[in-house]
Amino acid sequence: MMFSMASGPKKIETRGGKREGSGRKMKTVSEYQLALLSTTLKKFKKETGKSIYDILGSIIYGTDGMLVRVGERLAAIKLVMDSTIAKTSEKDITVTSKNEPSIYLPEQLPDPAKVVAIQGGKR
Repeated sequence: MMFSMASGPKKIETRGGKREGSGRKMKTVSEYQLALLSTTLKKFKKETGKSIYDILGSIIYGTDGMLVRVGERLAAIKLVMDSTIAKTSEKDITVTSKNEPSIYLPEQLPDPAKVVAIQGGKR
């Protein structure tokens, strides 16, 4: 423990190691929940031999002798459709200003070595 007379004892940080950026990376709650869901689904897939997609497909198509109500079947279809169909958005954009390029191609850049006559020179 370090001790400073002005502010009292200070605790040295011991989490994550001594180098900057070392240690376990922080996870958000949703990242943690997705990882937990993934491991749980893998465990059940190993036990049953069916993936979550196989079960969802059997609910939609009514295979495996499952008696599924119409509402549950429609909910499963909506779940698949919402997750597989791309969502599009359209916007009308009008460009009002023209931005000049900061780098010109050689044929567009004026030649600085070329002599240009100035109008209204010496008399």
